[in-house]
Amino acid sequence: MSQPPAEPGAVDFVARLPASLTTEVLAKLGGDPRDLAAAASVCRGWRDAVAEGDVWAAAYGMRFPSWGAEQVLAPRLPPNAAWRQRYRWRLRLDSNWRQGQRRLQRVLHGHAAWVNAVRLLPSVAGSGGGVASGGSEGAVHVWGLDGELHLSSNLHQQTVWTLDADARQIATGAMDGYIHLLDLGSETVTARLPVGWRGGAALLPDEASWEQYEVVTSVQLLPGGQQLLAGCMDGLMQLIDLRCSGAPAQQLHWVAPPPARADGAAGLFWRRRRGVPRLAAARCHDHLVVGAGDAPALSLHDLRAGGSRFAELALRAPSVFSLDLGYPLLATGGDGGHLEVWDLSRLSGSVAAALPAMPQRAQQAKPRLVCSMSAGSSVDAGLGSPAGSPRPQGQQGQGPAGPAGAQQAQQAQQALPSWPSPAAEGHGAARPRPCAAGASSAASASLDCLVGSNEGHLQRGLHPGCVYSVRLMAGGRAISADHGGFVRLWGVDEAAGAGAPTLAALPAFAPSVEDPAAAMVDPGGGPPRPVGMHCLDACLTHLAVAGRDSVVRLYTYE
Repeated sequence: MSQPPAEPGAVDFVARLPASLTTEVLAKLGGDPRDLAAAASVCRGWRDAVAEGDVWAAAYGMRFPSWGAEQVLAPRLPPNAAWRQRYRWRLRLDSNWRQGQRRLQRVLHGHAAWVNAVRLLPSVAGSGGGVASGGSEGAVHVWGLDGELHLSSNLHQQTVWTLDADARQIATGAMDGYIHLLDLGSETVTARLPVGWRGGAALLPDEASWEQYEVVTSVQLLPGGQQLLAGCMDGLMQLIDLRCSGAPAQQLHWVAPPPARADGAAGLFWRRRRGVPRLAAARCHDHLVVGAGDAPALSLHDLRAGGSRFAELALRAPSVFSLDLGYPLLATGGDGGHLEVWDLSRLSGSVAAALPAMPQRAQQAKPRLVCSMSAGSSVDAGLGSPAGSPRPQGQQGQGPAGPAGAQQAQQAQQALPSWPSPAAEGHGAARPRPCAAGASSAASASLDCLVGSNEGHLQRGLHPGCVYSVRLMAGGRAISADHGGFVRLWGVDEAAGAGAPTLAALPAFAPSVEDPAAAMVDPGGGPPRPVGMHCLDACLTHLAVAGRDSVVRLYTYE
């Protein structure tokens, strides 16, 4: 059909737009490639503009705002690929993740016991990447993506509990109380740190006195590889400068430290005393350190203030097994199958002032729930303010709404989880307690940052068991591995606008069931049962998962 003749004197302003302005306008349509295809049919100038790489580069940045931090292993995409090709490749990857379209690339054997830690490596022996793992027999293995075993070493005398890696080295923590640093280039141990030693400064670490070592439950290599954050089961977190052999740069106590002994040595608290919470995981970003463990709260610490605790976030789970910090997002996996995702950019007031600078893409949103407190202070469940702070006139000794508010605050106080009193345990001053989830007030409600939870799925019959590992991914997703033997993908973006902070359940699978030889056989003749998965690590292109069947499985989503 022929175009109608143009009216006399009509000017096609669209076709006469400057090229730079046309590119900027078309880049705003990058949320959906179908919009760019429709724009290309408007006129010849727009068709030529859409064919250029600048439009697709801007569209890629709008659709995938975290593209600069994407981790990939040996992608099939050529390094010099055009932006239009990159855009299509990334769309296909996102579709594969959301639909569960994966391919089992390798099944890596070599461990003789449970595998408790796994990490994807950006480079192994000059190749495009690899996998590092630590097992209960104390061994650490390093494989390439081709399945070749590059390194196998029994670094520890006891179970390897945690592991982290960067492009140059691997850091492992174990039940023997030591952290080993392994150089990937020379394949040699460069440092052996007794961070779990609790025998006192006057005594040298003695491997025979194993009962004086505390289990290392968390290790994180900070960017640059010059500092390391270590966490032990007794609650002590240490920021260690790897460039010197002196004392740790800073020490942070997740719970109140025990009193010092009369001889000046550090108190021995390796024996688990009743009611003392254990630290399960610790993560650091800039000057923020987050700790979690056997308590229904996350502990936020400020390294600029000597590691003092400046806030706590109340959890629905009674305890936490795993923690991942992709600032400003924070994900926790815990007992009872609980999985929660937090957005720290929702915090406000003095708590927000203590946080690192927010990434440019983090948008301020309306806060929802939680609590805050200064280090060493107690919190009133009714007002959510530190003890001793002034109250508004007319409410002295009562809650936010007179006697009724006081009664509501008392009920909320009774609903709080039971925290041990360090004073009763001989730990000094009493610890602060988190506000109850339902005890909202002008002070506490402005500090809620919970943006996603799988509690609704648990109430509908989902029984994954303990969530042993959780990772935050690009594109508003979280992935978890649980005691039930499943790897589950959760959508965070889908929770936007929902009445309750609910995570969307995306495709899940049981790695051991896909490999029948590794699944547990039911003596009653039923179908194979999944084997528990203890750890996972994921990037944009690959997923590594391992657990009780002593093998590491490597999947690709390309």
